[in-house]
Amino acid sequence: GARVRFSTGNIFGKGEFTGLTTNGGYDIEGDYAVIKESGIYGIYVSLGSRKVFIQPLTVYTYGTASSDSWGSKLTSPFTVSSEPGCLEYTVENDGRLRFNPVIEGFDFSSWQRELYINLETMEILQRKSGEDEPNASYQWTAGTKVKLNFITMKAEIF
Repeated sequence: GARVRFSTGNIFGKGEFTGLTTNGGYDIEGDYAVIKESGIYGIYVSLGSRKVFIQPLTVYTYGTASSDSWGSKLTSPFTVSSEPGCLEYTVENDGRLRFNPVIEGFDFSSWQRELYINLETMEILQRKSGEDEPNASYQWTAGTKVKLNFITMKAEIF
């Protein structure tokens, strides 16, 4: 497990906090958010809706290159790699591919939390509000392997 602090200054307006109105996936001990199990986690904070969730990171694929073409079935996830901090996926079909991290407790469309790979720098990025669909014209090939490294925030495609 691990313990984290969200802010040690006044970055969020009122200084340090470990939780907001709605919290999930962790315990609060003193000034720390505590995660009991080791693994790859996503930390999701919404100051507007006053929510904090820490949960194991699950990234699903969707698009014509996935077995889930519209992101509604959540049947085609990345799997945990033997390399620390990494998730892996083997592209199932030729076509377009999108990455959707599922976030419990947040009610917004998958495109609003979409991850993507900058194919020039191999950086793992999050789609910004109002941004066109990243890599919309890129065609993936069945059998291609994708590794997301959340320690370096870089991807490998091979």
